Amino acid sequence: MEVINEREEEMLTQVTNIHHMKSKTLELQKSDFQLMLGNLNSSVDFTENVLKHGNEAEVTMVRKQMTQVGNVAS
Repeated sequence: MEVINEREEEMLTQVTNIHHMKSKTLELQKSDFQLMLGNLNSSVDFTENVLKHGNEAEVTMVRKQMTQVGNVAS
């Protein structure tokens, strides 16, 4: 019975360690995604502002940049 209890304790420790490692990984990924989302939101706000209030040259420049970004993403 003691061997079974020891094995159970080992397995619980392993599961706990795996859980902690995966939790840390997910937290890091969450932070990365939040940063990327913030960057995307800033880009969208900037682009919308230029399209609404910019002159023809600024709008043309932003359109070219968005086309380049679209080509890179493809």
